[in-house]
Amino acid sequence: MAQIHPEDQGRLNAAWESCIARGENLRIDLRIRRHDGQYRWFDTRASALKDREGKLIRWIGSNTDVQVEREMMAALSEARRIISQGQRLGHFASWAADLKQGRWFIPDFTPIVDWPPGEYNCAQLLQLAHAEDVANLQQAWREAEAGTTPFDIKCRIRHRGELRWVHLTAEFERTPEGKAERAAGVARDITREVAAEEQIRQFNDSLERRVKERTAELAAANHELEGFAYAVSHDLRAPLRAITGFSQALLEDYGNKLEGEAREFLDEIIRGGRHLGELIDGLLTLSRCTRGELRREPVDISALAEAMAREIRSHQRGAHFTLEVEPGIQVQGDPAMLEVVMRNLMENAWKYSAHQKAPHIRVYADSITADTVAWCVADNGAGFDMNYANKLFKPFQRLHRQSEFAGTGIGLATVQRIIHRHGGDITASSAVNQGAVFRITLPT
Repeated sequence: MAQIHPEDQGRLNAAWESCIARGENLRIDLRIRRHDGQYRWFDTRASALKDREGKLIRWIGSNTDVQVEREMMAALSEARRIISQGQRLGHFASWAADLKQGRWFIPDFTPIVDWPPGEYNCAQLLQLAHAEDVANLQQAWREAEAGTTPFDIKCRIRHRGELRWVHLTAEFERTPEGKAERAAGVARDITREVAAEEQIRQFNDSLERRVKERTAELAAANHELEGFAYAVSHDLRAPLRAITGFSQALLEDYGNKLEGEAREFLDEIIRGGRHLGELIDGLLTLSRCTRGELRREPVDISALAEAMAREIRSHQRGAHFTLEVEPGIQVQGDPAMLEVVMRNLMENAWKYSAHQKAPHIRVYADSITADTVAWCVADNGAGFDMNYANKLFKPFQRLHRQSEFAGTGIGLATVQRIIHRHGGDITASSAVNQGAVFRITLPT
C-alpha cells in the first residue's frame, strides 16, 4: 500500500472491500510509484480464486502501465474540446458520410441546430431544408457526387420556426473508378452574414437613388448657372457697353465744357462701368471654372509663370519687378484652368508689391513627393493680417480698401475652386508689410 498514491488509497480500499463482500473481481486505475520514485497510472485487476464450496482461497492480479494511454486520451479529449469550442465560435458543424450505407455522422450539431450528436440519414437532414431550397440542394449534391461540380451551396433551413442561412461544402473520397464512397464536409451558419449583405444591398440601392437624385439636382443647377452666365454675358453687357460708351463719348466730345463736380461725376461713371465689367468677367471666370470637363496632362508651372510675367509687363503700364522662377516645376492638371490660377496669383503678387522700391516675385517648388507636388508664389508686398485670412478665398471679400489696391475680390476665390477641383489645396501665409506666400498642392 505504501506504493499507492495517497489520493488513490481511499478509492482502492473502498473498491477492495466491495469486491470481498460481493465476491467480485477487482478493476481500478491507480497511480503507483515505480522504483525511480515516479508515479504512473496502472490498470489494476484482481480475480478471486475459490474452492469447490465457494470459499475464497486467494487473489490473482496484474498491474498494467497505462500512463501513455491516459495521456493520449487526455490529449484527444482536449483536442475534441478545442474543436467543439472552435465550431461553436465559428458557427459551423463538421460531418462525415458513408455513402454506401447512406449514413451521416455529426459529432456536434449544436452550432447549427440543437439536435444531439449522432448518426442521421439523408431524409432526416433534408427535413431541415427550406421547402423552396430542397430541389436545388439535391441537384447540387447529385452533381458533386458525380464529380461534375464541387459541392458548395448556400441554402435556408428551418428549425423551431426560425429561418437560418447555412453554407454547405464537401469533399469526396472516390474509388479508382471515380465512384464516391465517402464524404466529409462543413455546414456553417451564415445568417448574420446574409443579413449584413442585405443591409449593404439596401444601403447601396438607397445610395444609388440619392446619387441619381443629387445628379439630377446638380444638372438642373448647372443648367440654371449656364442660363445665368448667358444672361451675364449678353443681357448685362449690352446696357453696360451703352453706359460706358456714351460716357466715354460724352467725355471726348464735351469734356472741356464740363467743370467742377460734373467732370468728376462723369469720371466716376466711367470708372464704375469699368469696375462692373471686371466684376462680370470675374463672375464668368468663376462660373466656368466649376463646370465643364477637367483635363489632366503635364503642365510646366515654371514656363507658365514666365509667360504670365511677360503678359503683365506687356499689358500693365509701369509693371516693373524682378522675377525669380525655379525651373522644371511640373504638375498634372488642366492647362487652361492652371493658366487662370497663375494669372491671378502673379497679378496679385505684382499688384500688392508694386509700391515697393524693388518689387520681387518668386516662384519655387516647396515639396515634391510620390503623391503630391507643392509650389509657391511669393512677393515682398503689402501682405495682410493673418487674423483675417479666413476671408481670403471668399468671393467679394477683400482685405484692402479699393482706394489702396483695385480689385473685384473674385480672383482668389476662383483660384481656390480650380485647385479644389483638381483635388489639391491652397494656403496663404503673410504679415502686414512683410509680403505674402501662396502655397499650392496638387496630386501627381
